[in-house]
Amino acid sequence: IGESAGYSNTTGGENIFIGNKAGFTTQTNYDNTFIGNYAGQLTTTGGGNVFLGNMAGNQNDVGFDNTFLGCFAGEMAQGGDRNVFVGFAAGSSYWGDNITLIGSYTDVTGDGITNATAIGAGTIVDASDKVKIGNESVIIVEFGGYPQITDLQTDANGVLIDGASDKRLKH
Repeated sequence: IGESAGYSNTTGGENIFIGNKAGFTTQTNYDNTFIGNYAGQLTTTGGGNVFLGNMAGNQNDVGFDNTFLGCFAGEMAQGGDRNVFVGFAAGSSYWGDNITLIGSYTDVTGDGITNATAIGAGTIVDASDKVKIGNESVIIVEFGGYPQITDLQTDANGVLIDGASDKRLKH
């Protein structure tokens, strides 16, 4: 549904394309749901993707099993598998595998990062096998039922320096 939605689909099936040029270049794709103007527009052989929002997954050429929710979510991600990007422009710049980005403007620093997570508006994760919570402005992190952590001290690489001493935590 929509002007030129699924226009190039030749042998693919079980796809849903809703929006102007949604899934425009899909050819042999299966099991995709693209909803929003230009959502998944340049996807040619990817499958099992859900792109919801204008320009979501717009340049995702060959990615599989991705979920991009939000306008411009995963817009420039040209590949990558099993990624979840939620929020306005989340993951809009780069691609990799097994990446979770939650919050507007969350992203990774370069192509090919794997198994990484960024949570919170504007949070950028810069390495594989890494979880980052909060952008550079965050100074308090709380976990349910536990005292808050304040004034976090990190080294030059952003790694937490453990300087706290609390007899409750000692055996």
